[in-house]
Amino acid sequence: MACLLRCGSWRPWADGKAAGGLVSDLKVFPQTIQNVRVREKVPFAKVPEIQSAIAAAERELDGNGRVVVRYSGTEALARVMVEAESEEKMKLLAQGIAGAIKQALGRKELRGGDSREAAVSHVAIF
Repeated sequence: MACLLRCGSWRPWADGKAAGGLVSDLKVFPQTIQNVRVREKVPFAKVPEIQSAIAAAERELDGNGRVVVRYSGTEALARVMVEAESEEKMKLLAQGIAGAIKQALGRKELRGGDSREAAVSHVAIF
């Protein structure tokens, strides 16, 4: 949106509406990203337990949030991102998916696991 405004190719105020009207329907949702160390990068669609956890989270959100699960391009990590209306729901759903990935593909750690914590932020949903 910022690029479109800067480039001048999108002028939402051209019809007489105030620019503030663009954000009147804006919802701010909490977001978390959890990293899960994996032994191998098997496509998630080929692991029924992971597919089931992702589908359950998406059903629970019912269009009020989102789930993105992908592998890192440079490390043996799966990244689980969840946005939800409440922080409690966001954490619960992310933990469920991350747990399924750990169970199916997790790497055995010798020194107590991955020290990285899940990051929580807030994002705006239009």
